[in-house]
Amino acid sequence: GGKREEAKRICSELLTHYPNYADGMNLMGVIHHQAGELEQAREWFVKSVAADANNPHYALNMAMVCNALGDKTGMKAALDSTLALSPGYA
Repeated sequence: GGKREEAKRICSELLTHYPNYADGMNLMGVIHHQAGELEQAREWFVKSVAADANNPHYALNMAMVCNALGDKTGMKAALDSTLALSPGYA
């Protein structure tokens, strides 16, 4: 994890200056998900969806982490949001 830790540091710094930056929140979720830190990933994906509820990629990332956590209800809700925002995912 050296590069992952560096990515977390840079992303954290970015979010310090731009706390409502949805892409940064989503990226933090991706970094945590890749590290196997699923609860932290979900927290960041929740924040990214709250910051930009119209981005299907954020909802899809939420669905993937919910699936990894065994949260089928959360996964279905996130997938429903993804499909509502971007029917092309079907």
